[in-house]
Amino acid sequence: MARKRRRSRGRTEDEVLIETEEQETASEGEDEDEKPTVSAPKKEPVAQKTAIKAPPQKPAAKKAPGVGQTFMNFLKDVKAEIKKVSWPDKEKTWQSTMVVMFTLVVLSLIMALYTVFFTKIAEFFFGAGTGLKFRM
Repeated sequence: MARKRRRSRGRTEDEVLIETEEQETASEGEDEDEKPTVSAPKKEPVAQKTAIKAPPQKPAAKKAPGVGQTFMNFLKDVKAEIKKVSWPDKEKTWQSTMVVMFTLVVLSLIMALYTVFFTKIAEFFFGAGTGLKFRM
């Protein structure tokens, strides 16, 4: 026998449960005339099924891996990531090296010019008596 569920519009769960049980008993009375029924164990009310359950038990704590095992796992992960790397060819590496060297030389010259310029300004305001002297 299928149990029909109804929406509880403003009714408590107990009122809905009582109403559905009354409907079941009324429909069972009609069915008895047509078919013989076998007595079946009664189902628990819905209100009892929604009782608060105990929190699930945590499984027994596993032993943490040792330092050596952790380090070996790290090395395996590094090896896997290194295989994923897209390594540049010889020509691309040479071009990148030249770009870095050119940038280094240009920035070094700019920093040297700034140093000389600000040293001359400091000598003008504070005098050229002490300190390092740069001659150009």
